Amino acid sequence: MQILQQSQTAYFICIVVCQWMDVICSKTRRVSIFRQGMGVNNVLTLVPPTPWVWLCGLPFFLYLLCYEELRKFLIRRYPDSWLGKELLI
Repeated sequence: MQILQQSQTAYFICIVVCQWMDVICSKTRRVSIFRQGMGVNNVLTLVPPTPWVWLCGLPFFLYLLCYEELRKFLIRRYPDSWLGKELLI
């Protein structure tokens, strides 16, 4: 039963991590994430899960980060091209 609960926790953490990345991507349309300052939101007081649970969402986070940085690079590099306009939408 504990394995089921841990896997459900890992699943929801993956969703939260992907949503964080989505918020970060929405906040920075053209500017790179590394140039934009990001604040820390301390609204919820939750008990932290074990470290390995956070690693479950890391591949998705890294994929979204690479995708967004490539998209922003292409928008900055070719702003008037068809690709630059389509990626900005």
